[in-house]
Amino acid sequence: MNILAINSSYRGDKGHTRFLIGKLFQGAKAAGAECQVVTLTRLKINRCLACGKCQTVEHYLKCVHDTKDDVMAAFHQMSRADIVVYATPVYVFGLSGLLKLGYNVQISTEKQFVVGFSVHQRPGDSGCLVPHLKRLKAQLGRLPKKVIADAGYGSEENYDYLDEQGLEAYVKYNTFHLEKKKRKKDRFRAASFPYDESKDEFTCPAEKRLAYQWTQPYQTENGFQTELRVYECEDCSGCELKAQCTRARGNRHIRMSFRWRELREKASGHLLSEQGMTLRSKRPVEAESVFARLKHNWGFRRFLLRGKEKVEVEWGLLCIAHNLAKMAA
Repeated sequence: MNILAINSSYRGDKGHTRFLIGKLFQGAKAAGAECQVVTLTRLKINRCLACGKCQTVEHYLKCVHDTKDDVMAAFHQMSRADIVVYATPVYVFGLSGLLKLGYNVQISTEKQFVVGFSVHQRPGDSGCLVPHLKRLKAQLGRLPKKVIADAGYGSEENYDYLDEQGLEAYVKYNTFHLEKKKRKKDRFRAASFPYDESKDEFTCPAEKRLAYQWTQPYQTENGFQTELRVYECEDCSGCELKAQCTRARGNRHIRMSFRWRELREKASGHLLSEQGMTLRSKRPVEAESVFARLKHNWGFRRFLLRGKEKVEVEWGLLCIAHNLAKMAA
């Protein structure tokens, strides 16, 4: 028996989803099964162009992207498998965006009225904020002084853009709540390592030095460029704490962006202020109530049109309908 697991976690091979797949494979291999895993974060997946060629007689069910991305290779693996397991983190009782090859819609609201909207062909929210705000600025001629968003938008690229525009960022990052919980700090996280600026080195819990090795350039889908400084521990061999500190065979490596660290601390200050806590408490009421009306009350869960331009028109009409219904209420 051949078992194929589709790992749709954004954390790839480092998340709990991959850990659970491993546990599943242990039992399956013990029973004689052959096991494979496809990690979606490693694949190149192009979005539908709504060109209609796959519906023609000559090219029926053949996509123009077949030779340009990894989708067909993944489909071939699925066709050869006896069992396909879809492994995903649970996001509000739904699948992760990597398993839903559709459209990502964004809205900006004020007093529960939609003041701006955009449609994106990418699964994650993080890369949508800057294009959304640029579109909003083009439509309204200005941006709001304060931007409130959940942890899905907390990234160096987004914080840098908000800082550049002179906006106050009340945007959580992914570890914000973890850091603020009243419990013992995880001393093995890279962010917990003391840093000596004069020597440009970190110190691990075993009191060993992590010296600078090289700089790794990084570019996002939107073209934002940043740098990650890579540090390596001098010697992890024989360390009693290594099992708790790293799963690497050799020495512990950490990657650090000091600009990201600076922006995150600035955002944390905003979020923990009295005004920040007030604005954070209003965010679910502001934005989520709009999605609740459209998706739950009105039952809109699938676009009827194909192609980004048509979907933008459809989403825009829905936002207008929501605003009119709210005005009439």
